[in-house]
Amino acid sequence: MPAPLTSLALSSALASFAPGEGDLVTVEPGLAPGEVEIEGTRWQQLQREDDPVPGPMIVSREVRIERVPGGVQVEARWSIRSEQSAWLAQRLLATTSARVEHVRWNGRKAPVLAGDAGVLVVERITGDGVLELQAFVPGNPDRGMDLELLAAPTGTVTTVGFDAELTVEAGELPVLPRKGTTRSTGAGALRLAKATEQPVSQRGPIVVAKVAVGVTVGDAELRGRGHLRWEIRHGSLERVSFVAYGLGEDLTIEGAGIGQWKREGDRIVVTLAEATERSVDLDLRWTTAAPGGAEASLPLPTIVPQDVFRSASAMQLARDGEVDVRPRLDSWTPVASVQLPEWAKGLVEGTPTAAFSRPRAAVDRGDTLQLLRLEPVPGPPMVVDVADLRVATTADGGTLMRARYEIRNERASHLAVTPPPGMRLVGVTVGGREVWPARDGDQLRIPLKRSLETVQGSVTVPVTVAFVAEGDAAWVRRERREVPLPVIDAPVTVQRVTVHLPPRYRSKLAVGKSGVVDEFDRGNDVGYGFIDDGRVAQADRVLSSAIDAWNDNEFDDALHLLDQFRNIGGYGSNLEGLEANINLVRPMLGATVDADGDCAPGGAPILASLVEGPDSAAARRVRAQARARSGKKQAAYAKTKKRAKAYKNAGDYEKAAEAYREALDTSRELDALQDEESVEYAFEAEQLQDELKQLEQQVDVDNDDVADAPDEPASAAVYDFEDDDIDEDEIMVERVEAKDAAGISLAGVQRQEMSLSADVISEREVFVTAGARMRRSFRWMPRLIRHIKERRDERRRGYVADLPDTWWGGAIMRVPQIGEPVRYQQLLLEAGEARSVPVDARRTRPFRPWSE
Repeated sequence: MPAPLTSLALSSALASFAPGEGDLVTVEPGLAPGEVEIEGTRWQQLQREDDPVPGPMIVSREVRIERVPGGVQVEARWSIRSEQSAWLAQRLLATTSARVEHVRWNGRKAPVLAGDAGVLVVERITGDGVLELQAFVPGNPDRGMDLELLAAPTGTVTTVGFDAELTVEAGELPVLPRKGTTRSTGAGALRLAKATEQPVSQRGPIVVAKVAVGVTVGDAELRGRGHLRWEIRHGSLERVSFVAYGLGEDLTIEGAGIGQWKREGDRIVVTLAEATERSVDLDLRWTTAAPGGAEASLPLPTIVPQDVFRSASAMQLARDGEVDVRPRLDSWTPVASVQLPEWAKGLVEGTPTAAFSRPRAAVDRGDTLQLLRLEPVPGPPMVVDVADLRVATTADGGTLMRARYEIRNERASHLAVTPPPGMRLVGVTVGGREVWPARDGDQLRIPLKRSLETVQGSVTVPVTVAFVAEGDAAWVRRERREVPLPVIDAPVTVQRVTVHLPPRYRSKLAVGKSGVVDEFDRGNDVGYGFIDDGRVAQADRVLSSAIDAWNDNEFDDALHLLDQFRNIGGYGSNLEGLEANINLVRPMLGATVDADGDCAPGGAPILASLVEGPDSAAARRVRAQARARSGKKQAAYAKTKKRAKAYKNAGDYEKAAEAYREALDTSRELDALQDEESVEYAFEAEQLQDELKQLEQQVDVDNDDVADAPDEPASAAVYDFEDDDIDEDEIMVERVEAKDAAGISLAGVQRQEMSLSADVISEREVFVTAGARMRRSFRWMPRLIRHIKERRDERRRGYVADLPDTWWGGAIMRVPQIGEPVRYQQLLLEAGEARSVPVDARRTRPFRPWSE
């Protein structure tokens, strides 16, 4: 017998069986309860397995039940398959009074444990094999016998020595007759009974039920609708009943032919006005109060018809408020809304967010609906994470100040800044772009954008303000003065100030006095880690362009700009948050990295890991926001499908295949914006893929026919636009093989314009160099010109961040880092609080050689 190498589940299973008859498995002494012993090599192998291979699988089962004096003789054979060597611990026969004669694995004796819970087999399985059981079960089949055998996906049951009236039942699962006394079933619970002949009029009705539930989630309540149908296949019904969980107290039931209904706990009985042999339809309505809080959970409304042969269920979810709903379901299968049957549609308000189905109605108390709502935490409209100020001074009293504020803006429209007394404004930039502030007395009101929400928090909005003062008092040899700082209408978490003294001045302030520090606490995380103002301005503009591309759902452009941001050396939480968003809605597959974790040549960029799971509340909000901005892409997707079908109907299979590929790519992009329970676009992608395969086969056939046909003269080919059956807003250029004198086709110019300089391509050059004869050219020319301009502008926008290192713009000014720097750090400033930093410096004597 093999060594006792078992898993934790196997150990627990063995512990639950008491000793009994049969061959017993011995457990190695010296192990405490819950402990197992395992070989070291096997343990190491399990540690290395990221995706373990499934364990033993039951493939099929054959059962022979023979009537003998005092009971039945049971012979069963299970076909088992295992992809790797693994332990099998299964209960073969649950009957406690059974007498096991033998259990064999591939012809040899297998170890079993017989006890109060039945017969358990313990065997190590490798590859394919057959497990055999032979046992005697006492009882009287005429009075009914229950057998509990190990179930299998498929199987047969053969009865020997019984009367013709014997019936074999398997709960709600069907038992289908085959040849002679053999029946098809792999169910675990079998019942042998003697059938009693009844007149047809006394047999119970045979009814098939269908249940559809629709739940619309609002801000304050859940509105539910249900549709139940009983289809009578045999007999008649005077009443119907069903079990309902999670339905509100205001439940109403309507339907034709209803007499009355009553609610008995979770059971509802509906009495019909008169017995019917046709179908019965009921419409249910109810509401349930939505619990408060950022996260809450409600049981899924469940309806299960009673006394039916079988039942099917379907469900739809929708939302019409700010509350998001995340289903947690076990036995339901996500489907597209178009896959639902007609009796399950139209039960929600608005557009469904998800649809599900399952083959039979059942009670599952583990199915829940999690409600997620955004509850803003009371706080200021905006908070300045870090205020970084640099001040350069001159001995004649001149001052140059640059203040940079990294702001988390939740709902403010402006930042009010009061300049220090005597200083005038030089310029202002927001996100690296120059803006013109409004004036309100002495205040400057700088317009702001809201911070971008990411799965890792909000992205900060950088605001840079520059001031200058000529100065009215020159510095003396021992200078003591206060340097006033700007006042803003937002609280500041930490304010760091660097004052560069004039040359030959040395600070007399010790560290720890008046807020003077050696180094700043967050020095490496401010300004993306740059010291040079020009680099900071360039990084601000690149990141701002990436955020604009994200807000336009141009994820490829945003990714390209983030690569540029990383290439210039920028890093920080803003980069990681935006990367996490792109990773959420645009998964990167097939990426390769080098030893340092960077993207290897030819591989896709590796994005930062998400702090929260892909189905967290923050992730669902980010996806919902991107999905709400995808209206243009959805409209373009619908037009592309329409164009593809028009090409297909016209017999132009090559163009139809190209349009189908474009629609397929767009459907995958839209599917990435859906929550995990929605399969709408995934279902459409499968349909598009099937149609594309058929078209590609047809294109291959057409190409073979063209290859055998005589060549046509080049003069017969002309440039053409779409036929009238295509939407005129779609600008498509007919692909032809003829070329003009310059050898450039109009379609070729359009394909190459993104790779050429924008200054080279002009509207005149496109049409003159093409030199083509175009039908309806004057009607289509303005639209084509507009199309080319848009494409050219898109290209220019993609390279806004290619700036030289020495670029300065707007209010970005280099603060001269000449003279001794004095660093001050101030924490937790109130909104509107005026602060200054003290200067205590002494001028040193100049060095004079002895020769002088």
